[in-house]
Amino acid sequence: MKITNKQSHLEYVCEKIESVNIITAPWNHLHIKNIFPDDLYKKIRNEITEYIPDARDNKRVSKRIYNTTRDYNVATGLIDKTPEKSPYESWLLYHTKYKTYPHGLEEYYNILDSIEIKNILTKKFNITRKYKNGLKHVFSDCDIMTPGYEWPIHTDIPRKLVTFIHYFAEENDDEEIGTRLYPTTSIKSLDYENDCVKIIPFVENSALIFSPCDIDGKCTNHAMRNKSTITKYRKAIQTFFIKQPKE
Repeated sequence: MKITNKQSHLEYVCEKIESVNIITAPWNHLHIKNIFPDDLYKKIRNEITEYIPDARDNKRVSKRIYNTTRDYNVATGLIDKTPEKSPYESWLLYHTKYKTYPHGLEEYYNILDSIEIKNILTKKFNITRKYKNGLKHVFSDCDIMTPGYEWPIHTDIPRKLVTFIHYFAEENDDEEIGTRLYPTTSIKSLDYENDCVKIIPFVENSALIFSPCDIDGKCTNHAMRNKSTITKYRKAIQTFFIKQPKE
């Protein structure tokens, strides 16, 4: 799908998400190719190169690059009155205060944090059935894995109403280092290799979007790793639409 002269980047992304049907196996998710206009995608991919870690293997760097609730503790669902400080926080606060995000990333989050995108995702995943207030708050990490790194099988907690994993791959990157999907049964019963149902391929400008299952005993089990001998950096942006924090 090409963007037209009269079509905005936001309209393009909205149309891409709206036009794709939910895949139900092994659990509900969307897999969307070319989800952002090519020019914007390439601009953002260039901008996130500053987050690439040192060239050491078996390493993962996950940097918060957008947060509408800076003091929110996703583990507890509460506002943290004494949030942990980090050198990166100063960078984030500076750019938030003076609105000097790199141009591509600024537009990227204007799109993802828009009411239009939130409304589409709310409808797709029937969020109001799970949480009456719908999608409001967003935080996002730039996530980079070097060869050898393996993130175990896990499921997103219910406070993450929607997870949006966007691959910033290069042409000819290793497709096998995408997101691994597993059955909805207990994680303890799953084998990393044998129980992997499918891999959402690591292809440039494609995204996996899902919402945690709200049925007891059913889990959106998934995992990520970079065991590639072809691709050095598994680059992705992970954006989470979360429940209203509690004071």
